[in-house]
Amino acid sequence: MGGPNMEIIDDLSQYDFDPGILPHYDFQVQNIKPLRKAVFRLTTSSGVKALKGVHYPMGELLFMFSVMEHLFSREFTRLARINLTKDGLPFVSLGGRSYFVTEWINGREADYGSERDLQATVKTLAELHMASRGLQPLPGSYVKTELGRWPENFHRRGEQLLEFMWEAKGKREKTKFDRMFLREVSGFYEEAREAQKALADTAYWELVRIAQRESCFCHHDMAYHNVIIKDGQGYLIDFDYCLCDMRIHDLASLVIRNMKKHNWDISVAEKILRYYHKHYPLWQKELKVMLAFMMFPQDFWQVAWTYYREDIGRTEKESISRLERSIKMNRDRRSFLDSFAKLV
Repeated sequence: MGGPNMEIIDDLSQYDFDPGILPHYDFQVQNIKPLRKAVFRLTTSSGVKALKGVHYPMGELLFMFSVMEHLFSREFTRLARINLTKDGLPFVSLGGRSYFVTEWINGREADYGSERDLQATVKTLAELHMASRGLQPLPGSYVKTELGRWPENFHRRGEQLLEFMWEAKGKREKTKFDRMFLREVSGFYEEAREAQKALADTAYWELVRIAQRESCFCHHDMAYHNVIIKDGQGYLIDFDYCLCDMRIHDLASLVIRNMKKHNWDISVAEKILRYYHKHYPLWQKELKVMLAFMMFPQDFWQVAWTYYREDIGRTEKESISRLERSIKMNRDRRSFLDSFAKLV
């Protein structure tokens, strides 16, 4: 395996990598280090790069590229920019997979247990949301959006819980997962109904119209490993799941991630809101919509959906463990929601 611009390479036989992509770029590659199955660290004549292979449709890739370039045009540059090929293209398609190369951000993953890292993350998120306004996707983009879809999503996923319930009940031989799920599903279904009712009693549609006028978007995957801390500032990577929606989608998701890490401590959520408000002021009506978003039992639904509808190779033991965690944390989660309700 080799190519005209490659000097040293690790053994990549077990990874999804096609060396035919390398001649498409101007830089010379000295070393390639696999990080995950289809993500690689390149040491090149132009510095360190990241290379990623995906199976996304081209329309989705163009939308992601549009988002990232829009941010640069708005002077939000703390992200891993995509490098163009010799032909000026953002992607290379080979063997049924698309590849793209980005700059490598030389930092460390954010630690959401560190107040300093959390502040840097929230500041970065607020600045991304401000810069997001005015997006004009490139021709051919498939614009991913959740704008106006929350009520439909809540209803559909709630009904899916009932579908899974009847499916589990109808099994002649029930698994341990089935039995545990059946004991808990009615309570979580009621929570899904409560979230639907709460959302209907907010300014949701007003906020949707504002977001549509502003043509803004969300990162949509604010996991700690997608935030790189460099020189005390937050940089964002992995825009694969970006979509158009209200900024509070990202903010609520970040709050939930941190609540799981901090035992649903309302004071941490208050800090996040305070940090964000400092850089991009929040409206009280947005907090009410955030509450409804967080009321939906997303974790329980996701575990059930994965078990009953997705085939991703998890063992029964792994699925049971995930279900147990979602059930175990729900009392603290409900207490947190009660406390959050007092803020709005």
